[in-house]
Amino acid sequence: MNDQSAGDVTVVLSDLHLGDVLCRAKLLLDFLCNRHFSLLILNGDIFADSEIEWRDLPAYHKKVLVKIGELMRQGVRVVWVAGNHDLNIGEILRRCSGHMGIMDENLSMCTDSYAWEHERVSCIATHGHQWNPLDQLNGWFTILILLMFDFLKKIDVITGWRLTRLLSRNAFFWKRSNRLVQNGALKFTRKDNPEVVCCGHTHDRVLFKIDGVIYANTGCWTDRLPTALILTKSDIILYAYSWIHGWRVRAHIPLQKC
Repeated sequence: MNDQSAGDVTVVLSDLHLGDVLCRAKLLLDFLCNRHFSLLILNGDIFADSEIEWRDLPAYHKKVLVKIGELMRQGVRVVWVAGNHDLNIGEILRRCSGHMGIMDENLSMCTDSYAWEHERVSCIATHGHQWNPLDQLNGWFTILILLMFDFLKKIDVITGWRLTRLLSRNAFFWKRSNRLVQNGALKFTRKDNPEVVCCGHTHDRVLFKIDGVIYANTGCWTDRLPTALILTKSDIILYAYSWIHGWRVRAHIPLQKC
């Protein structure tokens, strides 16, 4: 990834799932330490659990939050958008802010979506869970899916397998949720007439233009290799990490009036 002036760069990340055994916190810390940007948007599911406490976090997960606090003190604007795993993002951050070295009043949080302008291009970030029918269910099916996923994560950690990745990429309800989140987000934001719409939630990393709108999903940092969306002065770029090549461009669209 080529560095530009920090004032020209916005970074959008989602689905970090800090506190989860699969979170790639070391890679995330390295990313935050070696990139220069003026705006960081954390688009939902930053934390794995709404009840998480500072003491519950592994060492590198804490280092990530400390680094974010350091960036804020250096003048980087950080926006936290709530996801389905951290709907009470404000409460979680208030429990962690002292350890991050920041004041509660300096936190910028959104429960629904965040709108901003980048190089005169209007953008909106929203996590996307509100359009996934699985997240609207409160019965035995949802409980069963979550229990199964947690069980597979433990097997992955012990064995080094990728069962959770296999499930999330191929299960019919996950495939369907990708389209539902995309359609829901585009419909929801239509009234604001944005030129860029950013989502997370589905862990599916995509960047394309549809009906004159640039749509991005910023993947995750857990069951799949990390993804980062970077808006520069002239481009919107989706980067994906691989163990062999490091960070590489997965998709790229010139950033101009659509």
